[in-house]
Amino acid sequence: MHNRRDLAKRETREALADAAIAIARVDGVAALTADAIADRAGVSRRTFFNYFPTTDAVLAVPSMDFVTRAIESFEARPLDEPVPTAAVEALLHGAGPDDLARLADVVCLCRDDAAALRVERDAWGSAEEGIASALARRLPAGTEPLRLRVQASMIAAAGRAAVQAWAEELDADGRGELPPEAVDRLRALLLEAIGYLADGLRPTLTPPDHR
Repeated sequence: MHNRRDLAKRETREALADAAIAIARVDGVAALTADAIADRAGVSRRTFFNYFPTTDAVLAVPSMDFVTRAIESFEARPLDEPVPTAAVEALLHGAGPDDLARLADVVCLCRDDAAALRVERDAWGSAEEGIASALARRLPAGTEPLRLRVQASMIAAAGRAAVQAWAEELDADGRGELPPEAVDRLRALLLEAIGYLADGLRPTLTPPDHR
């Protein structure tokens, strides 16, 4: 249970993230400065740096929150549930329309800025250790650590790829309030992306003739 101080810190963090996204929507990621973000959020520049080391780091908040909730949910899913199903449901658990709208915004805002894109990507990479730990409880005892790491990396990569594809679809249609079918579409893309993991590296197309 969160105490009052924890809630205040969470609210400040959210306010800074919302301020950064609002500025980037209008002026682009390149326009982000600590002063501009802090001013819009109603806090000091010093407060901004108490929460984030760089202006790009604040843009990782929606992705970081999304994957953190997903790991917690994945660990709590029934152990006899198939891994693909558990992974998809975990990714969607606890993510409301507002959270998903912010996630879509950030994915699209970051894609054309190398530094911001790296920060957003690292948020997903940070999930791999937690996914591997949750997988260890589902796979047979003695499963090789390398296998766990590879599978965790693939699940994280598939999840990020599906979220990117989903956000780009929304961006093409014009972002705003999420349409009612948006969550169902994200679930379908996550299932599709994680389903590809079961296919492994088997070719699905005829290789080109290089003669």
